[in-house]
Amino acid sequence: MKLSLRGWLALVRSEWSALIWTLAVAANVLVGSAFSPPLFRFLFVVLGAYLITLSTYVANERFDMKEDAINQPRRPLPSGRATPGDAVLLSIASAAIALYLAYMVNAMTLLLFSVSMALGLLYSLPGVRAKAKFPHKLLISGIGGFLAGMAGGAAINDLSPMIVFLSLSWGMLVVVSVAVGDMADVRGDAANGIRTLPIVMGPARAMRVIASLPVFYILFISLAGIMDRSIPFFLFGEAPLAIYLLMQILKINGRYEDAGYIRHIKQKVRTSLLLSLFCLMAAALPFIL
Repeated sequence: MKLSLRGWLALVRSEWSALIWTLAVAANVLVGSAFSPPLFRFLFVVLGAYLITLSTYVANERFDMKEDAINQPRRPLPSGRATPGDAVLLSIASAAIALYLAYMVNAMTLLLFSVSMALGLLYSLPGVRAKAKFPHKLLISGIGGFLAGMAGGAAINDLSPMIVFLSLSWGMLVVVSVAVGDMADVRGDAANGIRTLPIVMGPARAMRVIASLPVFYILFISLAGIMDRSIPFFLFGEAPLAIYLLMQILKINGRYEDAGYIRHIKQKVRTSLLLSLFCLMAAALPFIL
């Protein structure tokens, strides 16, 4: 296999959402260290988180070429801007560097990175293809989000209830984002035998289920807030965001065949996930400083 810098750059640019997972790790490092993390440990775990996520995303893009040829033909592999060999080399190199950086941090971070990578590969790996089985795809995505947050805490040896709460919150938001994306990919997923929520339930019922997730998210935060006496702080930022998520999801109603529009909604959902991370960090401030 021959290295193609142009192909690598195309793959990296297409997988920009790996940065979102990286910020989830960084957020928990900051919270767990009271916003004063050891510099090199912080840099190692953040860079490692990005690379392990990039490795998994690129590997899955290689595995998912058939679906992407239908759902997203402009992606690097279906469009020919990168080759399968580019994807394999980039995925292996990124994983190797990420795992070495995690090893330099501590054993628990290395373990969480390794488990996250394994789950990510099982997502689309031929012969397993967990994404093809309902509800495995959503479960793996949610667990992956949770482990990402926990890796941030593990990097500074803090797996406190606050870190667990923030990690669970992130995992729930990831499930919302993935479920919305599945609404846009029905045609390609159905053609390749992938049983996602909208295929199993039908688009209309699936949309109602997805719309209920932000409501359950608020209930979760409320319960955790009551138990930890922090409900005013967490609800102040997260409740408006959850309402925004709900409003965006409801816009899909009646436009189930418009994949481009649904992907536009998914981008808004992803943006709200970033805002949610900052709100969760801000709400944690009174309890860690």
